[in-house]
Parts: sequence; C-alpha cells; structure tokens
Amino acid sequence: MTAARQVLAPYVKSHRGALVGAGVATVVLTAASLVAPWPLKLVIDQLVTRQRPFALDRRDVVLLVGVVLLILLVAGVSALADYWSEVWLNRSGEQIVHDLRVALYAHLQRLSLAFHDGQKTGNLVTRLTGDVNSVGQLFSESLGEIVSAVLLLIGMATVSLIVDPVLALAVLGISPVLFVVTSRYKGRLKDLARRQRAEEGEIASLANESLSAMQVVKAFGSERFEHDRVERRSRSRLAIGVLLSRTEARFSGLIDVLGAVATTLVVVLGVFRVAAGHLTPGDLVVFTSYASKTYKPLRDMARQVGKVSQGLARADRVAEILATDIVLKERRGAFGGRAQGAVELTNVSFSYATGRPALHDISIRIRPGTRIAIVGASGAGKSTLAALVARFYDPTSGQVSIDGRDVRDWSLRWLREQVGLLLQDTVLFSGTVAANIAYASSAPFAGVVAAARTADAHDFITQLPNGYGAELGQRGVGLSGGQRQRLGIARVLLRDPPILILDEPTTGLDTATEAELMDGLQLLMRGRTTIVITHSIALARTAERVLVLENGRVVEDGSPDDLLARRGAFHRLAHRPTTRRTFPAGNARRRTPPPPDPALPEMAPLLDTDAMRPALLRSLRPDLADTPLDDLRVARVRYHPHDQVMVHYRATIAGRGQHAVATVIAGRDLRTQVLNRRFAERTAVVDGRCPGAQPMFHDSQSNAIITWCPFDVNLPGLAASPSELADRLSHAGVSVRTRPGEPVVLGYKPASRAVLRFGDHILKVYAKNSQFDAAVTGLLASAHAPSLSTSRLSAAFSDLRLTAQVAIEGNTPAEAADVADEAGAFLRALHAYEFDDLAPAPPTRQLSEAKRQAHLAGVLVPELVPCLRELADRLARSLPANPDLTAAHGDFHVDQLIVNDERLTVVDFDGMCRAPAALDIATYAADVVRGREDDMRHLFAVLEPLCESYGSAPDHIGWYLSTAILCRTTHPFRTQTPNWPERMRAMVKAADEVLA
Repeated sequence: MTAARQVLAPYVKSHRGALVGAGVATVVLTAASLVAPWPLKLVIDQLVTRQRPFALDRRDVVLLVGVVLLILLVAGVSALADYWSEVWLNRSGEQIVHDLRVALYAHLQRLSLAFHDGQKTGNLVTRLTGDVNSVGQLFSESLGEIVSAVLLLIGMATVSLIVDPVLALAVLGISPVLFVVTSRYKGRLKDLARRQRAEEGEIASLANESLSAMQVVKAFGSERFEHDRVERRSRSRLAIGVLLSRTEARFSGLIDVLGAVATTLVVVLGVFRVAAGHLTPGDLVVFTSYASKTYKPLRDMARQVGKVSQGLARADRVAEILATDIVLKERRGAFGGRAQGAVELTNVSFSYATGRPALHDISIRIRPGTRIAIVGASGAGKSTLAALVARFYDPTSGQVSIDGRDVRDWSLRWLREQVGLLLQDTVLFSGTVAANIAYASSAPFAGVVAAARTADAHDFITQLPNGYGAELGQRGVGLSGGQRQRLGIARVLLRDPPILILDEPTTGLDTATEAELMDGLQLLMRGRTTIVITHSIALARTAERVLVLENGRVVEDGSPDDLLARRGAFHRLAHRPTTRRTFPAGNARRRTPPPPDPALPEMAPLLDTDAMRPALLRSLRPDLADTPLDDLRVARVRYHPHDQVMVHYRATIAGRGQHAVATVIAGRDLRTQVLNRRFAERTAVVDGRCPGAQPMFHDSQSNAIITWCPFDVNLPGLAASPSELADRLSHAGVSVRTRPGEPVVLGYKPASRAVLRFGDHILKVYAKNSQFDAAVTGLLASAHAPSLSTSRLSAAFSDLRLTAQVAIEGNTPAEAADVADEAGAFLRALHAYEFDDLAPAPPTRQLSEAKRQAHLAGVLVPELVPCLRELADRLARSLPANPDLTAAHGDFHVDQLIVNDERLTVVDFDGMCRAPAALDIATYAADVVRGREDDMRHLFAVLEPLCESYGSAPDHIGWYLSTAILCRTTHPFRTQTPNWPERMRAMVKAADEVLA
C-alpha cells in the first residue's frame, strides 16, 4: 500500500456511510444512463420503421405514452441520483479535508524542534493548506466521475454483449489500447504534479521568509534580490506547469481519437449487422448511443486520471509529514506539584541532526533560587544548553534532571508549566494585548492587569487605543522592543514558573530601555531558578554565578568578580577585540537631498533656503518687508524622525546678523501654538526687539512655526530685555558697562543654549536645569582651584537659567592639536579635584547617547543600518564594567578653550559630571573626526600628545573614542555639510576602526 493510500484509508473508513450512499446513487445514475437510449429504440422498431405514411392505432398511442413516461422517469431518476451523489461526495470531501488538516496540524505541533529546525515554514504551510485541499478534491470531484465512468463503461459493455456479442467485442477491442495509454501517462502526470507542488512549496517558503523579514530586506535594499529568487522559482514552476498541461492535453487528445474509432466501428459494423438481420435499426441506435457515450466517460477518466495523479502526489506530501516520528517521547501521567527549581546536567552531550556537535560532556548543578549567567561567543552552545533544560531537545548522551528526576520522566505538560522562557524578541500574536499576556492560559482579566502592573507595562497599555483590548498587528508591530519585552515579562509572570530561562532578553535595546526593563526582570527573577543567556557582561555580572562556554564545553565557572580577577576566558570576553568590517561606499561628489519622511513632508523645503526665503520674508515686520535676506544659510538642523524637524537659519538683515528657526511637528495644528497663552506672555517681552512681525509666526504655506531671536520658548533668559538684565546683574552686585545694540548673540543652538555678549560680561542661557546646575557647580569650584584657569562666575539666575562671567579676551585655537599638550595638563588637574553634587555619567549613559545617534544616522543613511547595528551591539558587549568615576568636564573640545597670553582658559563647565577619565580625553580627540579622508591622522595627532601630557592613556580609551565618534556621526547632517551622507559613512567607519 502506497503512503498516500495509507493516509487516506482511515478517513475513507470514517466516512464510508456517505461514500456508500454516493456509490448507490452513482449506480442508479449509471443505470438511468444505460436505459436512456432504449425508449428511442422502441419508437424506431415499433413505429417509425413502418412503411410511410401510416396511421397510429390505440396500441401505438399507448406505446408512445409509455415511451414518454419512461423518458421522464429516466430523467427524474437521473437528476435525483446525480443530486445525492454530488451532495454525499462533496460532504465527505469537505469532512475529510477538515479531519486531515486538523490531524496534520496536531501532528506538526507534536513534532519536536529537531524536525522544525530542518523545515521551511512556507513548505509546511503549503502542505497544510493546498495539499490537504487537493486530497479533498479527490473525493468531491475525481472519485465520483471516475466511478461513474467505470460503471457506465461496464454497463454498456454488458448490455452490448447481450444484444450483439460480435459488435460488442469489436467495440471493446480498443480497451487494451486505452489501458496501455492510461498506464503510460498516469505515472508521468503524477511525477510532474509532485514536482510542480514541490516548486510551489519552495515559492511559499521564499515568500514567507522575505515577507516576515521585510525590515531586513528594506534595510539592505535587497528587494530586487528577493524578487529574483522568487521569480526563478516561479519560472521553474511555470515550465513544469506548462509541461503538465501539455501532457494532459496529449492524453485527452489520444482518448478523443480512441472514442472516435469506437464510434466508427459501431457505425460500419452495425450497418452490416442490420443488413444481415442480426440487429434491428433500434439496436443500432442503442449501440451508436453507447459508442458516443463511451467518448464521454473515456474523456472524463482521462481528465480525472491527471487530477488523481496530482492529488495522490499531494497526498504523498501529507503522508510524508504524518509518517514523521521525530517527537519527544513522553511518559503519561508523570505530573508533580510545583517544582523546587533544582536543575542538574550530568555528562550531557548533544549534536544536531546535521551531525554538528553542540555540547560536550557538560555537568552542572544549579541550586533552587540561584541566578546563573551563561556567556560565550556566538555558537558556543549557550542557547542549546538552555533548550535541553526546557526539553526542546533530548541530549545525545547524559541526563538533564529537575528536582532530581530525569526530564524525560516528567510529563511535557508539567515541564512546560515549570519552565518559563523569555526570548530576546518576545513573539506576539495577532489579537488583543490582554489575549497576548494571557496566551495559552485561562487567567482572569484581573490577573492579566496585575501581571502587567508588575511588569511595568500597565501605563503604556492604558495609553493604547482600547487599552488592554487594543488589537496588535503581526508580531506586535507598532510596539517598541522594550514594550514587547514588558508584555513578555507579564506573560511569564502570569504563568509563575519556578524555573526561568532568559535568552538574550536585552539584546537590541538602547541602554535607557534596558535599564527600565531590568526593573521588570529583577521582579521576574526574584525567588526563581534563573538561567540568563547573554552576551552582555554587565548583565552577566548581576548573576551569582557565571558559566563560560567555548566550543560546547564549560571552560570557567565561578562568581563574575572572581572570573574577572582571573583574567581568563570571562575577562577576554569583557575586553575582547573586534574585527574590522567594510562599509558601503558612496559618491563623494553627490549631494544627497534630505531623506523622505512621510510624517514630515515639509522637511525637504525647510532645508532648501531658496524655498524658505519667501516664508521667512513673509514673517518679517512690515518695515523690513522689502529688505533682502543676505547670506541666508542653514546653520543647524534638529530632527526627530516621524515627529519633529527644527531648522536654524542665519541671515543678514539690514547689515545685522539674525537668527530664525522654522519648526514643523508631525500631526499637530501649529496655528494653535501662536495663540497659546503660555507663549503669548513671552512673545510680549521680545515684541519689537526681533525682526519678525510676531516673535512666533505661523506660515500657512510652509506649515511651519517661524521664530526670530531673541525669542525661544526653551530659553527664557534669551528673551530678557537689556534693562532687565542690567537690573538683575546690578542687584547681584555686578556692574556692567554696556554698549548700544547689546546684548549681542555670539552663539545660539535653538532649544539648547545661547551665548550673549553684554558689556564686559558673557551671558550663557541654558534650556535644561541640569546644564545650568552643572555650569554653576563647575565655575564655583574652579574659583578654588588656581590650576583650573577659567572665566570667573559673576552671577547666576536660576529662573532664567542664566550665568554671567567676566569676558576674557583671546582666541579659540585654530586646531585641537595645537593645544593638545595644554588640554591634557588641564584635564589631569581637573580630574584630581573633588566636586560635590555632580551627576554620575557611567558608560551606560554614553552608550545610550551613541545608540540614539546611531538610530538617527540609520534613518538618514539607510544603507548604514547593518553597520550601525553591529557596531552598537559590539559596544554593548564590550561595555566597561564598573570603571572609576572622577570629576569630568563632560563636553570637552577645542571650542570650549580660549588662548590668552599663551595660557589656556576653559570658558564653561555646563557638562560637568562624574565619569571615567577616558570620557574627556575621547571627547576632545573625537572632535577632529569630521568625515574626511585623513581623519585618523588628525585623530592620532591629537590623541598622542593629549595622553602624554595627561600622564597615560586612560582605561577603555578605545571604547570611549568609538562612542564619542558615534555620538558625532549625525553632525554633518545637522550642520548640512556638503556631501553629508559620505561624511557620515566615513565617521561610522572611523568609530569602527578605533574600537577594533
């Protein structure tokens, strides 16, 4: 028995009642078809063969009425039999499709990961849908027609033999030819159908892979590559399909010829038989009718043989899955109470089906409630080890035990309840948020909400449309990585497993999100036996115990601090070097326009000074309406993808330099901003002191808010009038000798900082309280440190976030390398002092900013996304662990310095913090990386004298240099430097090289 018949046999038996009924109906239908020409025989033999003209007597009329009734009876019986045959066959076919699909899906669920690892999802889906449907069509379409055709042929042969054996044998003489033709084409059609279906499965697999990874396809710009892969497979399927159709047509054509031969034999021989007196004319009509009907069942059989061959080929594909027995053996009824959480691996080895060994003779004992981290390079066997604990696979040799009992002796259902798994990318399904949290459980809604609150997911869930009832797209599209992970934490919390496996739970998250997520993870891990698989040394150090795997073997086992002190494998992972990579090339001569942003279609014209010139002119006061905007240029761009763009312009109006800012916010009606009362009070302060008709002007044509300095909603001190500033300074005991036209704007970063010249003082205005507080702290402390030369703090006003310093005459150094020696000495002195109340700036903060800028760089230059992701992952994996923090400048670069009488003076301390010494060294050196061909030469020309005068190169200098350069990667775009995409590529490459 073939595999297909073995598959179909039980389903045929389960529906044999309906199939028998369909068979009876088919027999009746066949009998009606056989009887159909006999009324015509009676009419011919009994009536129309008389010598004409003739009269109909009473007997003739009765015969004619009987013939009419017989014709109607045959038609009625035929219609009724055809109806029930079709109903029963279609019902059986649909029921068999349902039963077979459910059985196949259940079997796929039972098969182990060892089977699924070697299968293509699209191919399995094709077998579950198209192949199963084809099996059903064998019953609903092919079976009925074939049985009817066979019965009709047998019936006609039997009747023909009874009426005239000689003529019947002559007609049946073509049967051996028919048998040979059918046998020859049946195998060919089945083989072609199997090949066609295999190609369709490959197409489904390729399409499924591509569509499920569309973000990667877009990131690599590989749409054409994916299109070509599917097209090649489709062309192969097309060739097979055309060949199959041609073969079917050839088969049908031969059957047509055989049918015509049968009819010809009947007509020729029948005439001779009638002439010899062996047949009546009515008998010849019956024979001719049967011969013509022979054509139809032969043709139906020819057509259905092809379909049956295709159906059996697809049934073989279904049978192939159902016959697969790669399942985890399970002991039924092996349940227990809640596990204590003791896990033990004894001499465990494992190899995948491909023969690839993954683990070698591993023995580990984990006490209940212990938190253990498993680290190692990719491919070391970390995830495989965890999969054995969860019993996704069975070990090739050795034993995995939970609470002292082999996991193979526990029920799989009990085991799944005891072991919770949180992956690096939580899989979410289509459905509501509540249904995803309660996945595969019957927890009440109150339990779902409680789990979400514990996982710190309740707040963002309630902000979604419909809250817990919000429908999620495939894989939770629309949610951030951190939000998906919180839902995953809530899902595991709801199950409350005593054993927890965390497989790279924070990979791909920025540092801020990772820090927030760690709170939820800490709650999740509390009181549970936890196995953390991670590349993050920082995350590994939160565990009580660390296992280091290399090539499937445990090479180190101990506490994280002890392993680091040994300077062995764990220490190498924490400080491992990285390899260089190639970066996408660009056209250095091509100036790329701004990237398209559907949420901000106004961005392109905002960056075009020619397009914005009319808008800026419209915003000017009436007395300046006819004044040209000279030297109009974009000074700085502040861009948040899909949310906001702010463009800072510089221009000369009537001989005086002016600053304007155009802002667009996605999905916001900015006209209401002009009428906002909170802004109205501030605009009144600067009214008449700025060139704008209104300090805050909405331009309907560009859909932008245009503001003119000195108005900035984030810099209250910038809008203060000269008289107010003089009064405030006077009350603080500071006498200022001002000149007409002051204060003069020396530097301005919209929504961030402004530097003003006011008499013999420099005023600095900050947007953030943290900047203001750090600047005041640094300036006050430097007054007590003679070796730290800086401008003296005269006054500070917290409500205006404004500091006043005595102006120092001097020049900014032309090159950072010119004063690198002095800069290094200054930093050595600065880091030696103790400052109070400085905010800590650990490496995680630097990494967070680097990742934020990397994300923006990827939006601006999409082809950089793979490079940036890998670089960010490497930075995360090599994050400095617990470095010493010292007083740091935080924003140290050459523009912060003034040379006066050959003495180096630092102009401000608004980035003061407690950070590793490498931060200031790296920030100063990285400032020379501008995306030029000789950047590395400039970098080392600064770095070497800087470190020499500092005393030595601080620890982790390469890591901080890489993050500092990465933080500056978007600078060419922000300043609209010509060829900014090429410059950004070069800067990312530089960050990669210094890390290596």
